[in-house]
Amino acid sequence: MSLDRPRELLTDDEKRRLGDAMLRRAREVLDAEYPGGYSTAVAEPTEWLLAEDPRH
Repeated sequence: MSLDRPRELLTDDEKRRLGDAMLRRAREVLDAEYPGGYSTAVAEPTEWLLAEDPRH
């Protein structure tokens, strides 16, 4: 399924939960290896999901 479809169908709260769920299982690895850790890794796709223009 295209990620554009959930953007149209989900509430903002559901979009935030989706952003979290997309990376939840990888939390430990992200905290250890991703620049900025888990919080940054979750924030980036969540910001995209909430963006009015997802191309930016």
